[in-house]
Amino acid sequence: MREVIDIHTHFINFDYMPDEYTIHLLKNNIGILAKPLKEEYFRNQSCLIKALIGLLDGLGIEYLKEFINALNKVDFVNNPDVIDTLINEGEYLLPSDIKDEYRQGRLGKLILCVPLMMDFIKASNYSTPTSAPGVIPYTQQTREHSFLAARYPWRILPFFHFHPERHDALLRCKKAIKEMGFIGIKIYPAMGFYPEWGDNENEIVKNNLRELYEYIQRKEEGYLIPVTTHAQNGSTQAIDLKTYQTREFTRISNWKNVIKKYGLKINFGHYGGTDFLDNGLFDMNKREFSEECRENIRSLMTRYNKNGVKLIFTDTSAHTDRKRPYFRELNADLDKESHLIMFGTDLPVTTPFTLNKDYINAYEENIDSDKKKERFFKTHALDFLFEGGKVPPNYIEFLKTNYQAGKVEVDPFSDKGMPDYVKKHLTIE
Repeated sequence: MREVIDIHTHFINFDYMPDEYTIHLLKNNIGILAKPLKEEYFRNQSCLIKALIGLLDGLGIEYLKEFINALNKVDFVNNPDVIDTLINEGEYLLPSDIKDEYRQGRLGKLILCVPLMMDFIKASNYSTPTSAPGVIPYTQQTREHSFLAARYPWRILPFFHFHPERHDALLRCKKAIKEMGFIGIKIYPAMGFYPEWGDNENEIVKNNLRELYEYIQRKEEGYLIPVTTHAQNGSTQAIDLKTYQTREFTRISNWKNVIKKYGLKINFGHYGGTDFLDNGLFDMNKREFSEECRENIRSLMTRYNKNGVKLIFTDTSAHTDRKRPYFRELNADLDKESHLIMFGTDLPVTTPFTLNKDYINAYEENIDSDKKKERFFKTHALDFLFEGGKVPPNYIEFLKTNYQAGKVEVDPFSDKGMPDYVKKHLTIE
């Protein structure tokens, strides 16, 4: 069975998002149908939501009910069964929603996932720190990710979401990396800022971004911290922005000077999305933007990924619209050694539309060589996460500290506690 690293997931529930943001996301996806909805309807499975589930099921959104059930499970410390199911079954579902048929025909086994935190609180323009009812503060969200990283050593490696509008963003980020098991950083310009710090008017944003890049460049933690950013038409953005308005912030060209100046190792999540496959009948701009993203990512990969240096990566998260031309292009990309494309899902965003098993199987069945599959599903992700094949020293210390405190059941450095991918591919110093 193919070993799979999912480089792009999210651990979220309804209490991670303010109610307004839940409806904002729905409007982006189902338009006018979301207008009469409230988050409480989803929590209580109201008659209106049951009717909506029936309607959308007929349109091919088959697992919306199960998705809502999973998002209703809040407090991952006391209710980690959704994440347990992901790690043990490979699906972002409640254990009670897993059916025997979901287990059949799997061609891949999830060996590691990388949850990217999302600061929905700041994206909703809430004052911080928040004490809004029904919203888990960001500090607690960070602790919950840390708890899950300790619960599953080597199998959950979280990235901290650095939102530069938070005045204490760098302090929070450093704490997460130094002490809490995080090994990378998520930056999301679609929430309303430019990655080139000098292009922003907000002084807090300017200073936070500049100081973050300098922190990464110094390798203060002993390694080049990997960064994942958003690279497709906006799906999650600041609540006061329309999707089309995020494109100016998201353009890959905004990153060119930053990469050159600070030597960042960066993953462009979503690889421009799949809008490049559309005929452009309804929105030609979406197709053109997708093509622009992909071409710019390819250009950066060709420029920087050579002579043993690997700095520019991309992933296939949220690519549910996959037809023959999609795989033809993906196979052509994987023919080039410089094109460091990684497997990603964007779970649980994809959960309403497809089983994760089927999402994985489609790539296993359509990538045309075992060598390409191994690079796509595992090798490129290991190169992205672990500079020079070395486990970050902060993560080693995190595991030692949590094992000594009794938070990790099995010694993560023992033969039993260390997975094969670590033994075969990585160095621990």
